[in-house]
Amino acid sequence: MATLTDSDFTQIKHLVRNDSNAWTIFQTWSLSKATWKALFQAAETWFVSAFNTTPATSFKAALDAVVTTTANQAKWIGKIWFMWRIGIDW
Repeated sequence: MATLTDSDFTQIKHLVRNDSNAWTIFQTWSLSKATWKALFQAAETWFVSAFNTTPATSFKAALDAVVTTTANQAKWIGKIWFMWRIGIDW
């Protein structure tokens, strides 16, 4: 599992701000900076570690361990995480 750095979170924040749909979704979700970091760390941990366990917990369940998410919110966390991980738009 990789621990996300402040630089990683800065890149993720830029991705969110550059995607008007994500920005709209994330602005309506009143979370602290620490909670946002924890959500993206949960995504990182799930994709790097839990993804390979059998049976894997769901991605949404991994996020819900941090804060309750809707299916749509979980989708956007996953989308931004993927974009960050493969290096799109920063």
